Amino acid sequence: MSLTADFAAHLQTLAAEPLDAAARRAAINLFVDGIAVAALGSTQPGPSLLAALALENASRPEASLIGHGGGCSAAEAARVNGASMHVLDYEPMWNPANHSLSPALSPLLALVEREAKAADRPAHEATGQRILTALATGIEAQARLRLASNQFNPAGLLFHPPGAVGPIGSAVASGIFLGLDRNQLVHAMGIAASRAGGLQANAGSMTKALHCGQAAASGLESALLAQRGFTADADALGDPRGYAAAFFGAGFAPEALVADKP
Repeated sequence: MSLTADFAAHLQTLAAEPLDAAARRAAINLFVDGIAVAALGSTQPGPSLLAALALENASRPEASLIGHGGGCSAAEAARVNGASMHVLDYEPMWNPANHSLSPALSPLLALVEREAKAADRPAHEATGQRILTALATGIEAQARLRLASNQFNPAGLLFHPPGAVGPIGSAVASGIFLGLDRNQLVHAMGIAASRAGGLQANAGSMTKALHCGQAAASGLESALLAQRGFTADADALGDPRGYAAAFFGAGFAPEALVADKP
């Protein structure tokens, strides 16, 4: 098996287990906090400009823009809401440094609404469990990637962490919510890996929050593409010319991706 497949298998195994009380409480708190911060952040200039462009180009209102009214595609909603969730820098921070919530939660909000509208009914009660499980797994994926990077000093980072690991976290969260099979999840992660980035030079500008929003949108689209049969390299993470080599270099520790307790 490839490293990407091993990582996907490990994440699916984790997602298959019920969240314990502490994890469930943390996921609920993060869910509520993320929406509250996004509601406040939506009033800022950057997210307002992103929302205006999304609404201007909207053709199929699948999901809502927090704080702006109107609807747009699920990916556009994830992009705008993800930026709103990060722009004020109230989003939770972990060590090694990363903002994992906006790339994982904003695509899930869009997918829930997209699914409910497609079925022409309110979201089912069981959807709440799917959201929490997918959210926790998307955050877990990012945490493991950051640990595996061995890049612990923020001053030495070339890429803003949410832009580097957020697309994969979003693809994982979206893929778990959508019920992708193992092969589809591998390809979703591989597609997302080629859409990662986020220059540290843009920290302090409007584009910093877009790193999170773009990560959310890219991962969601990657999962939807994989669901339809779109493919990537079978080991886009572990290939010698792949994601880990490009972003983390010689310090990359792959064992952190699949360790029982990283």
